[in-house]
Amino acid sequence: MGLPLGFKPSVYNRLIPMKCNAAIFLLLLIGLIQPAARAENGGKVSMPSYETRYYTIYTDLPPQRVREAELRMNKMVEVYQKRTRDFSGAVRQRLPFYLFSKEQDYLDAGGIEGSSGVFDISSQVLMAVAVEKSSETWYTVQHEGFHQFAHAVIGGQLPVWVNEGLAEYFGEAIFTGESYVPGIIPDWRLRRIKMELTANKFRPIEEMMKLAHRDWNDELSVINYDQAWSMVHFLAHAENGKYQSAFISFMRDVGAHQPPEKAWENNFGSAQGFELKWKDYWQSMKPGSTADAYARATLQTLAAAFGRVQAKKLHYNSLEAMEKAVTTGALKFDDQQYLPTSVLEVALENLAQLRKAGHRFKLLTPPGRQPTIIADMTTNTRWTAQYTLQNNRVTQVTVNKSSNTPRPPN
Repeated sequence: MGLPLGFKPSVYNRLIPMKCNAAIFLLLLIGLIQPAARAENGGKVSMPSYETRYYTIYTDLPPQRVREAELRMNKMVEVYQKRTRDFSGAVRQRLPFYLFSKEQDYLDAGGIEGSSGVFDISSQVLMAVAVEKSSETWYTVQHEGFHQFAHAVIGGQLPVWVNEGLAEYFGEAIFTGESYVPGIIPDWRLRRIKMELTANKFRPIEEMMKLAHRDWNDELSVINYDQAWSMVHFLAHAENGKYQSAFISFMRDVGAHQPPEKAWENNFGSAQGFELKWKDYWQSMKPGSTADAYARATLQTLAAAFGRVQAKKLHYNSLEAMEKAVTTGALKFDDQQYLPTSVLEVALENLAQLRKAGHRFKLLTPPGRQPTIIADMTTNTRWTAQYTLQNNRVTQVTVNKSSNTPRPPN
């Protein structure tokens, strides 16, 4: 659909995604009234505000959900800044974020029908509605939040494929309670990428690079978002990060207001050469390709949880025992050592899927030492997670990777 006559493409919007094999989602670029003005000047809901390090959060959610929002949002900006530090600035003033408990209130404030989140460029406001499944809410916020962050601290006019591709990249990141683990490739999305490549549905790279925001909006397609995400993921991770330095230089040039096509040519050369490598990267990728990233995220959450268990003077001798305590509601972290239940639930879901794929997890509780969680991967790598307690508080969680090559037979 095109833009309504007389409206500006000032709002980024995500339709509520369904994270499953048949998932279909769209992002709209469409003009609307300014949500901030509606919310602040006599909107349907007057909501409390909460000052955090990076955000002013306006929400009518209960206290526990507010705590989760504060934790997630501040960690989110830290990851944005860390991952873009070579071509962006830092957040110097609090960003406005409206999080509604009711869809109608979200719509009355300027949200788009059928959507779960928007970022309005003109007012610089980020808005979202807390849908029933928490992971869907935060997937949307991570995506839309990047648009807000980019508008605030990244210079120049980002090409639409870069802006949307990076937003999708961060949207897929897994929150662990301690940080975010980006670089995730869900198997359902990998299958869809492969089908789109086989059916020749993606645009030529040179055409994609020149695509304008208005043209993107005139032909809304999930295929464009898949292509943008797959291009950014390739530049960030292909061939052990071979293209990261060129991508950073490209982003710096764009930030210095160099035309994107010229910036691309200076840093990557032929679009045709890139296209061949990009296609081969995705066509040769196998399911479970980011199992190590899933394992790292899962261990980080589990180690954070076990540290809090010890701080509570509780004892679990196995992962299964803690899993049962979480699923039955017997174990919650809602005191000063807060850890959202939704984060634990996602970690346990991923743990089950990783085990199903053949990866092995175990808890070691040596006498007189901190518990250690180990993941032995089918790729012959080992992830080891530990935590540090000071004054009965978890102050650090470390997850390290090492080789776990089986010994040859004698």
